Amino acid sequence: MPYLIRFLLILLGIYLFGILIFRIILPALLKWFVKRKLKQHGFNHDPKVHKNKFRKEGQVEIDHIPDKDSSENKSKYGDYIDYEEIK
Repeated sequence: MPYLIRFLLILLGIYLFGILIFRIILPALLKWFVKRKLKQHGFNHDPKVHKNKFRKEGQVEIDHIPDKDSSENKSKYGDYIDYEEIK
């Protein structure tokens, strides 16, 4: 009989330890790992850092203007050939 109670207590302890790991520790560890990897690759996913930008409807924001040299170098990729479908 004492072996059965001991076995059930050990089983209950393993179950509670599993709940602790999979519901509390694992999600927190995963969140920390993802934030660290995003920061290493240049993404800042901290909502406190981002400013709320409220724009009026129809307002356009330009983030990047390409260089003029990039449009002149398109000839190195070949010519555009328009085709017609043959039936």
